[in-house]
Amino acid sequence: MDNKIVKVENKNELVKKCEQQINYFVNISKAMIKFNSYNSIFAYETGTFKTLRQIKNELGADAINAHIRFYLIDLAMFLNIKNQINENQISFTAELITQEFGQLNLADITLFFRKMKLGDYGEVFNRLDGQVILLNLKEYFNERLRVGAEDSDNKHSKTKDDKFNRVVERLFGADFKEKKHEYELSKLKLNTPEEI
Repeated sequence: MDNKIVKVENKNELVKKCEQQINYFVNISKAMIKFNSYNSIFAYETGTFKTLRQIKNELGADAINAHIRFYLIDLAMFLNIKNQINENQISFTAELITQEFGQLNLADITLFFRKMKLGDYGEVFNRLDGQVILLNLKEYFNERLRVGAEDSDNKHSKTKDDKFNRVVERLFGADFKEKKHEYELSKLKLNTPEEI
């Protein structure tokens, strides 16, 4: 008799976990539509979005792989090419994406598939398979790292300049802004073509 109660409890837990997964991905999918550039993702604070690896650890590999399979099927339907990716390839590609690119989040995955549809990685000629997708995702990942590094450098430089300006302004008072403006004008005058 206890076994039947345990089975029902396990079944209820399973149903609850499935509902939790469905709700999570439905809400995420609705929110992800707005991501159309790297900067739209970087605008959010680090840690806002869970990585594929974090989702896998919380909800299980089947949950995150199912969500990525959805993106893969959607892409295949969108491209409508002759040599389509098959169900086994879709499943294996989803697993490889989770394993090899686990540090990406669903905003990244959404943006990547959007870029695939827009042809940002070149036109897909009569072939869509796991290798094509994974090579393009690798290109996405490298570009994301480059743009992220530039964004971080720009923010750091601006913060550093702002701190310097505040310190100088405290030291020199209200005259600082006027002096800075005069200095910048003098630099421009020194670089005029007549003087070179």
